[in-house]
Amino acid sequence: MHARTRKITVRRVAVSVIAMFVAPLVAAAQLKLDANLQQNSPAKPQLHSQPRAQSRIAAVRQWLPAPTLTRTIAGPSSDELLNPSSLVATPNGQLVLFDFGAMELRAFAIDGRALWRTGRKGSGPGEFRNAMDVKVMPNGNISVLDMGNRRITTVSQAGRLIRTVPLKFSSSRFIPLADTTRFGVTTEDSGSFWSAVNTRGDVVARGVAPPAIGLQPSLAREMFTAGLGAGAVVTFRWSNTFAILDANGAITTLVDGIEAIPFPVIKSYPMKVGKFTGQVSRVDPRAIPGALSVTSNGQQIFILFAGATDNRGRIIDVYNSTTGAYIGSRLLAFAVSEIVALPESMFATLRSDPVPSIDIWKVPTISAETRSPVLPSNSRAKGRAK
Repeated sequence: MHARTRKITVRRVAVSVIAMFVAPLVAAAQLKLDANLQQNSPAKPQLHSQPRAQSRIAAVRQWLPAPTLTRTIAGPSSDELLNPSSLVATPNGQLVLFDFGAMELRAFAIDGRALWRTGRKGSGPGEFRNAMDVKVMPNGNISVLDMGNRRITTVSQAGRLIRTVPLKFSSSRFIPLADTTRFGVTTEDSGSFWSAVNTRGDVVARGVAPPAIGLQPSLAREMFTAGLGAGAVVTFRWSNTFAILDANGAITTLVDGIEAIPFPVIKSYPMKVGKFTGQVSRVDPRAIPGALSVTSNGQQIFILFAGATDNRGRIIDVYNSTTGAYIGSRLLAFAVSEIVALPESMFATLRSDPVPSIDIWKVPTISAETRSPVLPSNSRAKGRAK
């Protein structure tokens, strides 16, 4: 292993070890603070989600032609990236991500050129502490959900700071909304699915999820989200369920994905760190992960899936963006951690091992998809229709 690769690996391992011990304490403190804030907050308008339908999916994956790898950006021959996350694509053709190793936003052209970078660790304007999510807003601006600083930082497609919006509660993901004067973010309380805040950080609306989602503990409904035309799609790390939202954030359709994975049990364990003792809650270690990432090209939804097979992180399940109907699945040549749709039947993926890289893939043309699907011999999906 090269010295540069060892250095990157050691830094990433050190961050992971620290996070393993510190995160439970921070999360517990944040949840207590959020509960107090919510008890003292005035009632906000609520948007109740009443799904039109709950789509039922067939139990056997139908395999479409595999994507072809065309380019790797910042791969094994480069030390550009340390610990990348939250890959997005902008309207002007850039790939933007957040690099935890350098605590900054990075932008690349599709051909691999490094375009700009902005940010550093800190609490000043344009600085970051814990970027949970990055999303491209409907107007093309790029927003970062930074829970270390409890705020949303928005920059232009050139990386210039535009505004900072304070947050008064914990959140881990954006919920894309059509209204550019509001930011939709997920909430961790059982009473709402998401909250919308204005540019001053005031909560101006809340969305209430149906019982199938709303009754799940916050740890069980960890989400991944993506814009979907004027609406959004929400997937779950620990379930095959996903939701299609309209432009106002109301759930129009709930879908049970191709491989059945129920929401997991949450277990509590005693914990002692120094003089402090308490309970830490975690997802059941035996739980099977579902979605790893989600994206859309407007007509189709692409869900990067884990599941119960050996193909974790290689499966992309494809659904109709309006009805949620299952179209088929594609199998990548290797496992990745995130996916984002690009124009011209292409998409980009992010991987961390063995070296952090952005990979560009070409999807076979529509005519090629008319061929009979082929089931890979190493597929052992155990999902059943509910």
